[in-house]
Amino acid sequence: MLFLNHCHFMKMVTSPCVDSATAISFLPLLAEEGCRLNVGGEGMRGGLIPRSDGGNNVLNRLVWGEGSKEEDEKSLKVMEKLCELDLFKKEDIKNFDLLFESLDGGMITPQIFEMLVNWDPDALKKHDRSSEKSLLNNDDHSKDTFEIVLKAGMEHFPDEFGLLFQKFRGKTACETAFDNFGANVVMPIICRWIPPSE
Repeated sequence: MLFLNHCHFMKMVTSPCVDSATAISFLPLLAEEGCRLNVGGEGMRGGLIPRSDGGNNVLNRLVWGEGSKEEDEKSLKVMEKLCELDLFKKEDIKNFDLLFESLDGGMITPQIFEMLVNWDPDALKKHDRSSEKSLLNNDDHSKDTFEIVLKAGMEHFPDEFGLLFQKFRGKTACETAFDNFGANVVMPIICRWIPPSE
């Protein structure tokens, strides 16, 4: 019964139907207590890791934007607290495709994306366990998302031109962006983030 109540609460806390700005602050306490009681079984970190019906877990839901700065800041604080408790781990970023999720799950949350990419910049090169695709080389990006990812790539991989020329299935991220948005839109974005020449 405790397991069912715990799982129900974990799901409820990350539900879009609940006042998540208030409820989300209980996640670290709940996960810590869940670990103590071995909720979800061995290695499930107190119920943070099991995937729900939709295929996402609590960590996926945490990185999705909620649409308000206050809620996103609370999510960021919760993630930082989970890191301190060793319940949120660096490998989770790739294992659960959290960089992509932070850009795709709901509203774009640049501060959460930045925290994740600063913790694991290599996740930009291969953003999940099953793909050789860089996060930049994605047909689903909007031009704003493309710019956020390119900026991060340029900051972390300036010698590789922000991964613009990394190929996936014979096509570079630059070519994908040209196809999706046109050179007249993409070139000014690229020029904004190319590191200055020495």
